[in-house]
Amino acid sequence: MVTLKELLLETLEDLDKEDFKSFKWHLIVVEDGFSPIKRSLLEDKDRHDTVNVIVQKYNQQAVEVAEKILRKIDRNDLAQHLSRRSLEVKGDVVETTADQGASPIPPQASLLCPPTDSSQPIVEEIPVLEPHQQIIQYQRKIQSYLLNEFTCAQEGMTDKMDQQCLDDIFTEMFITAGGELHINEQHEVMQIEIKGRVAGTETPIEPSNIFISATGNHKPIRMVLTTGVAGIGKTFLVRKFVLDWAKRRTNQDVHLIFHFTFRKLNLLKGEKFRLAELIHTCIRETKDIPKQELDVIFTKLQASGNCDFNESEFKLLFVFDGLDESRLQLDFTCSEQLQTDFDVTQSTSVDGLLTALIEGRLLPSARVWITTRPAAANQIPRDFVDCMTVVRGFTDPQKVEYFRKRFPDEEQASRIICHIKASRSIFIMCHIPVFCWITATVLKGVLKTRTQAELPKTLTEMYTEFLVYQIKQTGDRCGTKKSIQYIHSLAKLAFRQLEKGNLIFYEKDLKDSGINIRKAAQYSGVFTEVFKEEHKWRDNDKGRMFSFVHLSIQEYLAALYVVMSLINNNKNVLSEPELTLDSLWMICKRKCITEVHEIAIDKALKSSNGHLDLFLRFLLGLSLQTNQDLLKRLLKMTKGFSQTNHKTIQSIKERIRENTSPERSINLFYCLNELRDDSLEEEIQQYLSSGRLSTKNLSPALWSALVFILLSSEEALEVFDLKKYSASEEGLLRLLPVVKASNKSLLSGCKLSENSCEALASVLSSQSSKLTELDLSDNDLHDSGVKLLSAGLESPHCVLQTLKLSGCMITKEGCASLASALKSNPSHLRELDLSYNHPGKSGGKLLNAGLKNPDWRLETLNLDHGGEQRLKTGLKKYFCELTLDQNTAHRNLQLSDNSTKATTIEEEQRRCHDPNRFDCWLQVMCGTGLTGRCYWEVEWEGKVYIAVTYEGIRRKGEGADGCLGANDQSWMLLCDDDGSYSVRHEDRSTPIRPPPSLASNRVAVFLDYCAGTLTFSKVTSDTLIPLHTFHSTFTEPLYPAFGFGFGNGFGSFGSSVSLCELEDSASCC
Repeated sequence: MVTLKELLLETLEDLDKEDFKSFKWHLIVVEDGFSPIKRSLLEDKDRHDTVNVIVQKYNQQAVEVAEKILRKIDRNDLAQHLSRRSLEVKGDVVETTADQGASPIPPQASLLCPPTDSSQPIVEEIPVLEPHQQIIQYQRKIQSYLLNEFTCAQEGMTDKMDQQCLDDIFTEMFITAGGELHINEQHEVMQIEIKGRVAGTETPIEPSNIFISATGNHKPIRMVLTTGVAGIGKTFLVRKFVLDWAKRRTNQDVHLIFHFTFRKLNLLKGEKFRLAELIHTCIRETKDIPKQELDVIFTKLQASGNCDFNESEFKLLFVFDGLDESRLQLDFTCSEQLQTDFDVTQSTSVDGLLTALIEGRLLPSARVWITTRPAAANQIPRDFVDCMTVVRGFTDPQKVEYFRKRFPDEEQASRIICHIKASRSIFIMCHIPVFCWITATVLKGVLKTRTQAELPKTLTEMYTEFLVYQIKQTGDRCGTKKSIQYIHSLAKLAFRQLEKGNLIFYEKDLKDSGINIRKAAQYSGVFTEVFKEEHKWRDNDKGRMFSFVHLSIQEYLAALYVVMSLINNNKNVLSEPELTLDSLWMICKRKCITEVHEIAIDKALKSSNGHLDLFLRFLLGLSLQTNQDLLKRLLKMTKGFSQTNHKTIQSIKERIRENTSPERSINLFYCLNELRDDSLEEEIQQYLSSGRLSTKNLSPALWSALVFILLSSEEALEVFDLKKYSASEEGLLRLLPVVKASNKSLLSGCKLSENSCEALASVLSSQSSKLTELDLSDNDLHDSGVKLLSAGLESPHCVLQTLKLSGCMITKEGCASLASALKSNPSHLRELDLSYNHPGKSGGKLLNAGLKNPDWRLETLNLDHGGEQRLKTGLKKYFCELTLDQNTAHRNLQLSDNSTKATTIEEEQRRCHDPNRFDCWLQVMCGTGLTGRCYWEVEWEGKVYIAVTYEGIRRKGEGADGCLGANDQSWMLLCDDDGSYSVRHEDRSTPIRPPPSLASNRVAVFLDYCAGTLTFSKVTSDTLIPLHTFHSTFTEPLYPAFGFGFGNGFGSFGSSVSLCELEDSASCC
């Protein structure tokens, strides 16, 4: 045993001169909730004196302060040594100054001891610890005990004897803020596939910062609700959080952590406890803290008026893992009628304790952290939740990291990672950590036993290989025959419970499926026993519950049960008719697998929440001969049994053609994948590669195929550009699921109307939408469309950060709708672009007020280039008046009509010398340089160059650097007198073959300077037919320019070009 001072002095003596100097500097600026020591107290102090100052300042927390500083100066070796030795510190007397009023520190002093009467002599043999000193001692004890519990963990379905060090196997997961309580009931695994990749635009939350606001506000967070689909890693996250706390890495401001699982709490349903008793019952590591001491802590906190964790005398954190498994009755409906002063010394039902703790009636300053699957999150009213977070699983780099940890051999790891990336379903499902474990287990076994074998590519193949592995594992323990019987019983259980929608099973359910509960533990590789035998306070086996480790395992086994019943027993368990004379012949007749498929497809499509989608995929995949060959021990194939999937494939395609919902269509495409049919995908890929994609030549089935392909594309989901596929309203409505799943959607200039706004509002208000940036510029949406769109913006589910509505014919009415929506939901939108609209003073005032409102997140508001002209339809809202510059015109060009027309003439015009005049090339420039968005129209005769150029284009001489389109200074469209067109830039010419249309000698030009686009179109009967769009990064103002060719030897005199007027137009440049 050593004293506190001896331990600290021993530590400081191991520091060299520079480290000791750095150590003292950190004492002056110490953070992490500890007050610093004044510089004057440490000046010229040696190690012995420094120890005295530290102990006088921090008492028992001196070790914690020293340990933190040692880590900051990169002396982790000393920090770890100090941490280990601190448990040996005996209760020595701390010499303190009189004004500090510190008393000697004994070991194991009690929080229950009353304060000493100052009139009585102090008995130093029985000193009293200050409360904060005692709580630190308890913290240290619990941390040391929890290290034993949380250092190792079971991954997937491994046995306890196969536990590994959590630090070694833990891979960081992607955690974000958000997670709405209005849960989408769509199948959770399908949600992951529909969402595709984890959004790169979201800011991840470090697990240790779960109680720090992601929005940057400083409002105290009392309760955090963390959601995530089954197997996503919520429990591993909690265990890592507690382990890091126990190892004193993070969150050392928390004095005590009480970690519960709802699995354990379910066993106590109906019983009454004091909070201290409940803690002792569920968390054996706390038993060194007497119940009376816990009662004192809770009583003090309950009696205090403080509700802020940071100001609390005792900082407590309660963690409840697995709300979705809860069988407790958490009733929040009558909370208003209950007393606000909760008596912590009275016994209360477990349900009541948890309800009061969540509501804040019990220990309002304590923090609460609850984890759950999304479907159960709405059990906790939003009023009691300060922060919601979502465990989204692994990002793509984190998947790679996981498999590299599992496969140390670099070549083997690279092969597996490459294979997984090539298999769409498997790669997407690897967002779920438990599926990564299944995949790694299967592939490791395949590579070990079949070095040249083809690796599994579909979900069914992967799970079939996994089942074969499990049969072998259990067969080694109990024999192959019993192993197969056991798998059959599990499959029966899985099917019956899936039909009922049950995820948790009881002893009776297992017995009904032929499972002996007492022998089940021997074969726990395929399913997990939820409640272990170690809970000795319960009657043997009473109240025990069971579940498959992941819903997908249950769905696979359920599908296997259907196939086994059909092949082995000629029984269709999906449709069992009542036994009648008429049905006897049908029962004896050999069942056709196509009939079973049809019934399963119908059931899956009729399911309101999609809970049979994955089951259907497994069922169809198990009809392939390759998978059945792997399961030959389970399937008794007979000579009379033959099957073909051709009819099933045609049936699925027909249902896709019937234009079912996007989610259902997506799952049907996965079904085709399982059946190894990708004909629809190949057809749409041919359209994409040929550039012939249009709304006219795509059937509903091909539209669905395109959605399926895009949802599986990382590039499309990061930035979705509608113009790449179909710049139309029909294209948007068909591809709406892709918009919903993308991070950024570019819909500008796609001829959208208010109908599109209604559809987009539904996307923004969807809880599964990932859309953070939406560009709707250059669409005539009007105020009515903006009003519809605003309904989505004001939804609490909307996470949009950037909205571009430039050039959408919006007035003050539309601005009012936007302001109202942002007032209702001010927490996300940061950038709003309303340039090239007509908001007027009142509209601008409404939105500018939002910039000054501290509740709004809006940082950038663009109202530039406004005016009444912006209410013109189409691109005419950007029309600008142009005139030709006399000083640039070649002498063989005659300007007329107020310098808006140029005609080639044989006789040179008398013009004064000007350095800006073209002297060799028959060309002329306009006098105004353009930026922003500008539109103009031109009529031409003969052979004409219509171009834009930088001002620095060469004016003198014959070189190409003076010819429009022949250099990097200019971009040009050539209109020939035979009606043909070509474009030219940097002296590279490309012929254009526009679609058939009426003859026209009128061309429209649209420049979007900031977007870097220059578009030439043919004008026919007020319709624009696109000819070509240049994409570039413009660095200077662009000048419209026109040309006719080289002056020397020119003979096509009479060619002309005219700038057209539009009615009621006004200059916009």
